[in-house]
Amino acid sequence: MGAWDDFLWPLIVLSDPSKFTLTIGLNYLHGTFANDERLVAAGTIIAVAPLIVLFACLQRYFFRGVGEGAVKG
Repeated sequence: MGAWDDFLWPLIVLSDPSKFTLTIGLNYLHGTFANDERLVAAGTIIAVAPLIVLFACLQRYFFRGVGEGAVKG
């Protein structure tokens, strides 16, 4: 979890675009002098879609755990 949003270290260490992390890859889509908002939005959707699918599949367990933790006594 500590490395999930790591940005600076992979930016310094990685030089091959095929090994970029999600955050570095999305920043790479911005470009230096040109910014294609549709490309960045598509990359963001592709990066977030597996998390949304995972949450949709496991939401009953998530909310059951939240409900059990909220019961007092």
